[in-house]
Amino acid sequence: METTTATAPPRLRIAIVGGGIAGLTAAIALQKHPQVYVQIYERAKESKEIGASIGISPSGLRTLEKLGVESALNAEVCSRQKSDWPMIFRHWKTGEIIGYDTHRTQALLENVQGDIVHSNKIFVTASVDPTVGVMLEFADGTTATADICLGADGIHSGVRKAFVLHRTLHWTGWVAFRAAFDASLVNTVEFPEDAAHWVGHDRTFFHSYLGKGQFTTVGAFNVDPQDPSAPYRTSQWNEEGSLDVLKEYYKDWHPSVRSLVEATPYTKVYPNVAGAPLDQWTFFNRVALLGDAAHTHGGAFAAGGSLAIDDAYCFSLALFYIFPPTATEKPSPEKLRDVFRLYEVTRKPHVDKVLKKVHEVIKDQKKSVERGSTETDDELRERVRTRRAFESIPEKLAVVDFPTADRLASVTNPHCESGPPDQEPASHLGGIQEASLTNALNGSESATGQPTAAPPSSQIAPRRYHDEGLVNLFYANFHSAHPILLPRSMYNEELYPDSLQSAVQFVGSHFSTTTSSDSLRTTTAEALRHDDQQGFHLVQARLLFAIALHSRNEIRESVSVLADAVSLAINLGINRKDFSQRHGNSGIEAESIRRTWWELYVIDGIMAALQRNPTFRCHTIKPEVLLPCDENLYHNNTIPEPFSMAQFDARVYDDEDRPFSSFTYRIDAVRILARVLAVEWTHEVHEDHMKAIDNAITAWFHHLPDGQEQIDMLDFNDRNDELLFQAHMLINYATMYLHFPRSDLVPALPAARGVIREKFLLPTSSQHMHAVKAISAALPLIRPLSACAANRPGSYDKHWDQIKLIMGVLKTLGRIWGLARATLKKIKRMTAEIFRDVATYPEDQIDDSRDSGIGVYLHLNPAPTKQHKELSKTKQQHRLNWTIDYKTGEYKSQFPTPTGNPADPTLTSHGVRQSLELAEHLVSPEFSPKPFRIYSSPFYRCLQTIQPSVEALKERHNSTPSSETGIDRNADLDVRIENGVGEWFGPTSFFDHPSPASPGTLKTHFPTLLASDPEANYNPHLLPSTRGETIAQLHDRVATALAGIIADVDAEIDALEAPQPPAERTSKAILICAHAAPLIAMGRVLTGNMPDDADEEDFNVFTAGLSTFVRRKTTPAGDGSAERRELAPGTRVIRSGTVVPDWQDGKGVNGGWDCVVNGDCSFLSGGAERGWHFNGEESFDTGPMAPSSALPTSSQDTSTEMPSTKL
Repeated sequence: METTTATAPPRLRIAIVGGGIAGLTAAIALQKHPQVYVQIYERAKESKEIGASIGISPSGLRTLEKLGVESALNAEVCSRQKSDWPMIFRHWKTGEIIGYDTHRTQALLENVQGDIVHSNKIFVTASVDPTVGVMLEFADGTTATADICLGADGIHSGVRKAFVLHRTLHWTGWVAFRAAFDASLVNTVEFPEDAAHWVGHDRTFFHSYLGKGQFTTVGAFNVDPQDPSAPYRTSQWNEEGSLDVLKEYYKDWHPSVRSLVEATPYTKVYPNVAGAPLDQWTFFNRVALLGDAAHTHGGAFAAGGSLAIDDAYCFSLALFYIFPPTATEKPSPEKLRDVFRLYEVTRKPHVDKVLKKVHEVIKDQKKSVERGSTETDDELRERVRTRRAFESIPEKLAVVDFPTADRLASVTNPHCESGPPDQEPASHLGGIQEASLTNALNGSESATGQPTAAPPSSQIAPRRYHDEGLVNLFYANFHSAHPILLPRSMYNEELYPDSLQSAVQFVGSHFSTTTSSDSLRTTTAEALRHDDQQGFHLVQARLLFAIALHSRNEIRESVSVLADAVSLAINLGINRKDFSQRHGNSGIEAESIRRTWWELYVIDGIMAALQRNPTFRCHTIKPEVLLPCDENLYHNNTIPEPFSMAQFDARVYDDEDRPFSSFTYRIDAVRILARVLAVEWTHEVHEDHMKAIDNAITAWFHHLPDGQEQIDMLDFNDRNDELLFQAHMLINYATMYLHFPRSDLVPALPAARGVIREKFLLPTSSQHMHAVKAISAALPLIRPLSACAANRPGSYDKHWDQIKLIMGVLKTLGRIWGLARATLKKIKRMTAEIFRDVATYPEDQIDDSRDSGIGVYLHLNPAPTKQHKELSKTKQQHRLNWTIDYKTGEYKSQFPTPTGNPADPTLTSHGVRQSLELAEHLVSPEFSPKPFRIYSSPFYRCLQTIQPSVEALKERHNSTPSSETGIDRNADLDVRIENGVGEWFGPTSFFDHPSPASPGTLKTHFPTLLASDPEANYNPHLLPSTRGETIAQLHDRVATALAGIIADVDAEIDALEAPQPPAERTSKAILICAHAAPLIAMGRVLTGNMPDDADEEDFNVFTAGLSTFVRRKTTPAGDGSAERRELAPGTRVIRSGTVVPDWQDGKGVNGGWDCVVNGDCSFLSGGAERGWHFNGEESFDTGPMAPSSALPTSSQDTSTEMPSTKL
């Protein structure tokens, strides 16, 4: 990374993923900007693999000429024929000339200035922080940070996959065999021209000099992509090919072709794929796609290279225009937004036209296969003569597609409003012609002799932007539940103020995998605080913000923001009938205002119920506002004459049913809830009053539209509208709120102890009636749990899948909303108690969440002495995730893992950042004593967590005297692998959990951490069972491993310091890096304190957190073993004499330990993150443990139970 002097401002950092033609062209163009710092990350191991045999059309050649890339245009590279025809088409067998084609080129790399290409960098993922930039992660565990990321990594772009979800590329049936090699290998081969395309009926063969002493051969053939037996349908891009197969394909072809095939030293396979055009090329105003990464075309008539070149050139022009070379500081996020918008709105429409024609050709792929047996030679000649060429598509230089500044200012959604493909944008940009833009890029002089630069971005008219991706996520995931804003198709036209746009983006960010909702929370709060317009849009913004805060489980803040929204709405008069007519500029905007008031009413009522308030402010206001219309009418902008609440109440007298909306029935449900709240905890209520409310609830169901009287809460689908679903939920809650406090129901489960109820409201004769009604209302929500709790025959199998669905949905929502996580925790506790009685589902197997890794620090010698020793434990950082097929036990990972184990991922970029902060803390003078021995789980993420720490400690240990570093002179800082502190998986009946990599494999990834001969030094105490463990078995496993570790280090210390008097001994410590569940267990087995509730949050476990334990007294190894304690079946004990120690009842392992630091995260910039607790957080959700006869078995599995490992 570059360094900046005191006087020079930091340059704009641009990371280009992909060193092919698009990436290299972009680098060449961007390097002409003095304030831009460019780095290229290429997956190929050597640069010679980059850019072989790429086609360039005249448009691309002109662009390269503008960039001054003369070496890519000279005769040595470009002109491949003495006849000056760069491409000649010949008949596959006779060799006769049947056509010609245009130029090609390969040389770009030498025009890149400096050593900026990093090879063997396989992109894994990227994360975007709008205020910081882009963090790139690579398969080798390294990361890179930049202000801008350009994805130029080809048709199989990893960058595209990171930002475009659910977009699949399909195999077209076209397969290429390609090689680029030393041209001397074909010196003895006779062929008519330097470059020719030999055309057959169902296959082709191409050969050419590439310049720079290189030669290429490309064989291609077509098969039916729908044929399941088609060759190479499962092959990977750039896969090693077979020369024997290549020779077989061309054995009957012209002698020149056969000779060239014989001379080819190797070949690689490239199955061609294509996909639909992308909706957008830019993401979060930080990431853009170039070339094939953006095009997904599957071939563009031999002009894909030109499209890529023009993409790169266009992006550079956009950057130069918004961020001129004369700039004195890096562009702001707003200016970067202009760059990305300008690039996409000018470039994408033209390329989409190209793709449309390309895809028309792909649709005819089956005809290409049929030609092999049906086409005559005359038909072949005619097909080549009349072939579609790229020239049939009007070419346009990138700069010609720039729109005018006023057009750009008005276009806030280029994906939807940039005009149809046939509509050509204007050929200038705010009056700045192509010449001045090109001069700005090349630094040429104007007619006056002065350097010409692009005008500052201030010349563009002020304009307001929003993040398209986050807005789309808001509408896709949130809007239908709270539909107060205009429909998505009208959002861009509404010119919403910044505060409301911020609120929308904040909500949408929770559904994004790349945007930090925490940072947008701060931005939104500031925007709301400084919005001085005080209009109804601010009410909408506050309302959306309050809903999101409540969903994040930030209850106090949510209540405050909602109160502000209600107060402002009432002060503005939104509750009055005429407000929407006076302030709505159209019928649909007036409808939006009416919906805003009623949404406030609904949310205010819900929050009052949750807070146990007897009323809410919106309910104290006379309801003058007319009612919302049907959702379909609203989204189609067909707004009818709205009904009043009086008309709704009088509907029972109408001869014909009026079409009231689901929104209206939802409002009515909250009106009834308000009546319930007023009497909920009041025992002085007349029976007639109670009966009236109960009748209103019953009548609500009877007056619903036909077919909507009941909604199965567990069979909700797209046929049921969400607002009516909410209305049913609210009425059921109102029923429970009314009757439960007056019932004789008592909690049947300990986990339900927190449920609030009154004990004195009504006499016993009435309590039973209220109990029945409360249960009836609750049953649709809790049917599966109640059925299983009743232990009725067959109920378990019938309802287990529904329970998993409930918890699965909550878990999925929990990744987005904190409130769902809190709810899931409560549901788990109740579920665990129910299924503990069923005796087929252990309490500790409810969740399949897994951690990312951590640590412990142990003071080894007794605390009262001067030389007390300690143990510190640290948790691994944030890591990538994996998935599992519950039926087969197959583990899968979205990204390739370094060890090949899908359950052995790397850290995320944030986790890497935490590991560096941990290292800085461990080597600081304040941290003492320094590690004497280091142990780690064998999983990759744990070793990656402590890698910076170990390397920093070793560097200081080897170069600086111990007196200055604080590291004991006898410290052994090679990491010792101990499987006994490895990952925890729950028990399974029919498959094995994955095992970690071997020490030899880990050595290849962490050569600086492990001993020179890791296999010889690998001496764990035990190997956990691959069939998993219960929580109790995990604790005993960890206790056994810790007892062995501590005994080993005690023996080493005794050998070193036995001759020394106690006063001369020094404090020593062990550092252990492990995972969340084992670390919680470590705290308990070290202190000897096992809580009655395993879910108790006794030991803090955060990513990269550090806990320290000091030993109370020294106990001889092997003393105090626990009788009849068993490890999990299948556990392999490696060391003889290993026993399960007697650690419970306050004894602790090896003399007992005191926790003096519990989960310290003060040294982390982000503080404590992702705290774990023991509700099954790391276990694998195996589902109900059915009898072995009911589960699939392998050849090793039988119906006999695996014997326990007894120590």
